[in-house]
Amino acid sequence: MGGEIHILAFDIEHEPKEISAAALNRLWDVCFDTCDTFSLTGHPWIGQDGALERALATFTAHRFDTLHWFCYYVLEENPLHVRIYPLHEQTKKILRVHYRGLFLDDWGDSRRKWRPSLEDICFFRNGKLLLGTVSHEHICAAYPEDDKALAQRFKDAVPGWEESDRYAKEQITLPRF
Repeated sequence: MGGEIHILAFDIEHEPKEISAAALNRLWDVCFDTCDTFSLTGHPWIGQDGALERALATFTAHRFDTLHWFCYYVLEENPLHVRIYPLHEQTKKILRVHYRGLFLDDWGDSRRKWRPSLEDICFFRNGKLLLGTVSHEHICAAYPEDDKALAQRFKDAVPGWEESDRYAKEQITLPRF
């Protein structure tokens, strides 16, 4: 990695040191200040909470099915249902209210499991992935590339990131619509 910070990661082996509503809001602040678009993936799980999907419905910019999205590969008969949204004041507010944590844990109440209808949030800047997650697999990677100040903002937002190139090949870009 040449001494530069290219990827910061949380995963099942390297978890965040602070899981709280405050930490999540600090992470949102970093993403909201630097990104222009986000994606969420729909999964057909039983017992979902559809509030997030309903709140974002009018803001959906694009929908598509794919066999690969950030760190997630599926078979042709079970495609991922990806939705793309613009990041603006209304969608930021919706995310702060309805997307309550990474990895399907409610960061405001650690005793509660959260069952959203949309998950695996990814944030993009100019079409390039800046932060990607896979909820069930406990994967979150940030791609600040050579921006040391941005890397530090991620580290300050949620302590405990591992500097790793493990997810280097998983950085994705938005398709052209």
